[in-house]
Amino acid sequence: MLQKLHIKGFKGFRDFQLTDISRVTLVGGKNNIGKTSLLEAIFLFYDRANPGMFFRHLGWRGIDIPLTDAESLFSPIFTDFNMENTISFKVNDGIYEAKMQIKFEPSLAQKDVSVDVSSFGNTGTPLQTDTLTAISYYMNIHYEVSGVGQEDVAIVLRKTPTNVNIQFKPHPVSIIPRGMMQKAIFFPLRLQVNPGEEAARFSELDVVRKVDRVVEFLKIIEPHLVGLTAVTPLPQSPAIYADIQGMSRKIPVALLGDGMSKLLSVILAIATANNGIVLIDEIDAGIHYSVLSKVWEGIFKAAKDFNCQVVATTHNYECLQAASNAASQAGAEDDFSYVRLQIHENNIIAKQYTHSVLGAALEQGWEVR
Repeated sequence: MLQKLHIKGFKGFRDFQLTDISRVTLVGGKNNIGKTSLLEAIFLFYDRANPGMFFRHLGWRGIDIPLTDAESLFSPIFTDFNMENTISFKVNDGIYEAKMQIKFEPSLAQKDVSVDVSSFGNTGTPLQTDTLTAISYYMNIHYEVSGVGQEDVAIVLRKTPTNVNIQFKPHPVSIIPRGMMQKAIFFPLRLQVNPGEEAARFSELDVVRKVDRVVEFLKIIEPHLVGLTAVTPLPQSPAIYADIQGMSRKIPVALLGDGMSKLLSVILAIATANNGIVLIDEIDAGIHYSVLSKVWEGIFKAAKDFNCQVVATTHNYECLQAASNAASQAGAEDDFSYVRLQIHENNIIAKQYTHSVLGAALEQGWEVR
């Protein structure tokens, strides 16, 4: 599991360190302090085999990918939007230490032009301006794992007037050890869960007969739940239906409330990211405070059962209190910690709380959000 993280040059993180990361970590802090950016940074490291790794965060924030220049495409991930900076990540899982460095290479930009040959005069001199048909930009990525090796690849973005093509050159032959190749799943705040993806995760568990374990976790909120079924009512998209004791028919889980739907999405992600990491932005969004403790209890139990790590953000005091209480109920005090992001000398820093320290602060009514 991810234990230590060091970020430099990514968005607002000039020089950021996080140590003693727990199995379940809740991240808080004021608005615009970098909570979502922290999740994006972690996901970016684990998404390193995806050539679209630099652009997915724009869509998650509701921004259409601009088909303009390199600055518009790449600068949002650099501190102060300065593409002369180098972005670096250092990750430690207790066994290996891995590094990733990202740098924009303006010197490698290539332009393709087309010329109308009919416009050449007798002297061979063009009589009209060349027409730009494509331009390619390069982002160099350096990977290094202590005691294992290193490799360099480039992500090449080729932009024409009508589309953008993104590819690796060469494709990375990962030097990251298998034990460190964690699967990562990100739940952005503005992105609705894809029913097809959720049904696929459900089917993956159904094949290996693990659906009953998901049902047990959901019973924390709905004790009358008997079972779950993936249904594709054509022409609609796939959906997961719940069998509730005493009801004459199965019903979509979405009709059982936001708490149930949210817990199902998170539990399916945790169960299918076995030995991986699940990142959740504003985990309490859409969930009534009265069921938050039960949702957290289910998350703690599932994270331990499937050996999965969970990092989530919140700015809700009730969510903090619920997570602290649920950790106690689930016997997961040692698996839980809270991180409050704050600004110190123009740099984002992390103030970390163990379960016991957070509990004492909450009892005293201290402001720790």
